[in-house]
Amino acid sequence: MGGPQEAGKVALLIDSAYEGDATRELAQQLGFVPVAVDVKVVVAKSLMLRR
Repeated sequence: MGGPQEAGKVALLIDSAYEGDATRELAQQLGFVPVAVDVKVVVAKSLMLRR
């Protein structure tokens, strides 16, 4: 089926407030692909979709 784990890439969503080099390096060392998102924007969009 070819999900992200089979491809060897698993995204780790992190708040953009924590996207510094240390966090990014740790995520990569643990085998994740760090993806910084603005949590406030994600929550706002999620709430708008529920209406």
